[in-house]
Amino acid sequence: MAEIIAPTLGQTRVRQRRARASGELPAVARRASARACVEWRRDWPPPVPENSVGGAAAVVPHTRVEKKQVQILSRQALQHVVQQRATRLPEGGSGGCQRVAAAEMVRLKLKVACLQLNPAHGDPASSMRTADEHLARLTRDDGVHILLLPEMAFSGYCFDDVADVSRVAETDDGPTVRWCAKHAARLGCTVLCGYPRRVPGAKIRHDEKNGAADADADALYNALVAVGPDGITLTHYHKSFLYVVDKTWADEGSGFVCVDIPVRKGKDDATAYVRATLGVCMDINPREFEAPWEAYELATAAKAHGSSLVLFASAWTNNHPDDDPATVTPVDPREVMSYWLNRLAPLVGAEKNTHFVCANRVGEERGITFTGCSCVMSLREPSLVEAFGATQEGLLIATIDVEEWGGGGGDRGDKESLAAADRL
Repeated sequence: MAEIIAPTLGQTRVRQRRARASGELPAVARRASARACVEWRRDWPPPVPENSVGGAAAVVPHTRVEKKQVQILSRQALQHVVQQRATRLPEGGSGGCQRVAAAEMVRLKLKVACLQLNPAHGDPASSMRTADEHLARLTRDDGVHILLLPEMAFSGYCFDDVADVSRVAETDDGPTVRWCAKHAARLGCTVLCGYPRRVPGAKIRHDEKNGAADADADALYNALVAVGPDGITLTHYHKSFLYVVDKTWADEGSGFVCVDIPVRKGKDDATAYVRATLGVCMDINPREFEAPWEAYELATAAKAHGSSLVLFASAWTNNHPDDDPATVTPVDPREVMSYWLNRLAPLVGAEKNTHFVCANRVGEERGITFTGCSCVMSLREPSLVEAFGATQEGLLIATIDVEEWGGGGGDRGDKESLAAADRL
């Protein structure tokens, strides 16, 4: 069993970011300090082999790795998660959740797929062709229920300002949503993909440079769209916590969202629903790296929603944009996945088992290295179900046991749900 001093590692990283902002801690000291916080008695997660399958059009076989348990030393016994209904969870609130009887929950097999890729910056069409090649051999008969892609999956991630990102920003009828609808209908699954979303005529954030806000301008969001098997959009989620790279152009989202994902149930095509809380990259961190570590905002939202899944689209980086390239060290998958696990502490060890499903990108962009390490974790033990390495591109597939949602009330994209969310 691996033992991790989890709060120490995570809290140290947050302290380091705060110190870095005030110029108190050089990058090299920050990295050395972070590694010194971890006590490894056995490697966890286990080593993840790089993809050795050739051919861009090949579906990469999901790599089975040995499950090993990991213990968070300082956490107290976690109480049973009360099943609740929620549409949207604003900061600091429960979203008016109502209890749902545990008897309404039925377990079912769920097959999830995560596409790990290196998008062509500023060229969504090229990135989509690459994604199509990875998915070419995947068919409806493979039985995938959820296909998750990374944050800003086709556009690339780093943009200088609003004018720069406007080259690739899309409305709701744009190429990304159409791509998702095409593959959702083809595969009979729900597809989730990150992209820069333009909402025409919506009020944008306060402009820190000139002190004014243009109420007639378009809003721009770092968004995650979910499209159901019928090709209809279930919901849009807007990244709640913006990273320094997002702040050059993006408006902040209004709170965490859950969605009830339709799942084919048996040969008669009966439909069940699985509740998932959505998150994008920085959302798993303390807000602005200033909120208390123990707030666990994303995990707390998932717990309040009663979700069986946390679907996490990411462009997780190995270095800050201002870091000296000479100080950037190779990606350590153990460190990356352990940090994510540590930030999900309220869900770890709970009676209700929640799964963390992450699609992260790879490659480099404008001096930033992305970590890959797309993975599926079962949080009750916790254990690593499937994982990719730091550089490979391909399709990660895992089959997990989840609880069917019987309470309703999730965000399925209907007007009633959206109106309820606005009232919260």
